[in-house]
Amino acid sequence: MLIKAGYKPHFISKGYAGLIKKSTLVQSWHSATSVGDESILLSEVAPTWNGTDRINSSKLAKKEGADCLIMDDGFQNPTIQKDFSIIVINAAQEFGNKRVMPSGPLRESINRGLSRTNLIVVVGEISNELKQTIPENIPIIEAKFEIKKENKNFKGQNITAFAGIAYPEKFFISLEEQGGKIVRQITYPDHYIYTENDLLTLAETANKTKSILVSTQKDNVRIPKPYRSLVNTLEGEIVFENEDLLIKILTNVIENYF
Repeated sequence: MLIKAGYKPHFISKGYAGLIKKSTLVQSWHSATSVGDESILLSEVAPTWNGTDRINSSKLAKKEGADCLIMDDGFQNPTIQKDFSIIVINAAQEFGNKRVMPSGPLRESINRGLSRTNLIVVVGEISNELKQTIPENIPIIEAKFEIKKENKNFKGQNITAFAGIAYPEKFFISLEEQGGKIVRQITYPDHYIYTENDLLTLAETANKTKSILVSTQKDNVRIPKPYRSLVNTLEGEIVFENEDLLIKILTNVIENYF
């Protein structure tokens, strides 16, 4: 979106679960084991810096020509002053039980988080309760998750579906909404790195149930390359209800900085 608008954004990521901790520009030959799955996916969109020292990564990004930086999962990171903070809410989950960890899913209280928020993106149908929770001065951009048009259609097919993501239920529901028949549903821990034995076991399961293997984009980069051809991928994208407004808001932030 920002690239189309003429900017040169770079992502700044910690590379969750990756072995490389030093600030590193993610390359095509990096693996999920070395830099984490999220960094690999981000690098397919724009240059992505991976490392625990985000300040150093930011300096390196600027040297490489970045004119705006997007922090991945940086809302609670106090080490870098942010010019604009965005919260993304899954409408199906909202704020969960509204409690802070370990009693709930939140890293901080709702009011404290919203006090530092400049924009909220809600993926899915927004409820009246959620609207009332969000202060009127914070703009809301509604969005929806859609299967990419070029993605293979799984309608009528028997599927062994597996995922190692934070909210796998959404993936399973999306397959069923497309008309797929899930005969086996298998979950792994979030960010799980698949082994050769895992894929052999999954292939055996699919063979016994006369089904095809299907997983997510995020899981695909954690599958050993020699076995990726065995697995079909459900590829989705976020579609904004008012993309023009979002672009206008973000470009105004960047232009005001300069």
